[in-house]
Amino acid sequence: MENGGQRIATLLVYLNSLTDDQDGGATVFRDLKDSQGQQLKVRPKRGNALLFFPATISGEYDATGNVNNAVPDDRTLHKGEPVKISSKSSSSSSSSQNKQKVIAQMWVHEREYQPAVPQGNCHMDAEDAVREMERKLGLVTDE
Repeated sequence: MENGGQRIATLLVYLNSLTDDQDGGATVFRDLKDSQGQQLKVRPKRGNALLFFPATISGEYDATGNVNNAVPDDRTLHKGEPVKISSKSSSSSSSSQNKQKVIAQMWVHEREYQPAVPQGNCHMDAEDAVREMERKLGLVTDE
């Protein structure tokens, strides 16, 4: 919590859709229910976004005007389900590249947040692998 404090907003943007023969892959909220009383699940669909607020603001601000004392809202605890190919699908449609969901996420914190990478890792080192995966998933075409 020292780096940026509590998250006060989370945005997930789904960059690909799952096919009909894929199960799982949803963003699942532990404590929120859908209209049928089941756990709320949001299935990825390319171009859709999910915005939620994992904390409530107490109305207090620090001397620099930043939000202070945001209170976590446990109802927003969530997880990403792994994507599974159903047993009824053909092997030709079950390639490993289709067993993934791709999201972009953004977090808004109470205070300034400094992104951190584990020691020895570097975002720049992963660029080639990310571009290759984008091409495999059909998210980008070579120019």
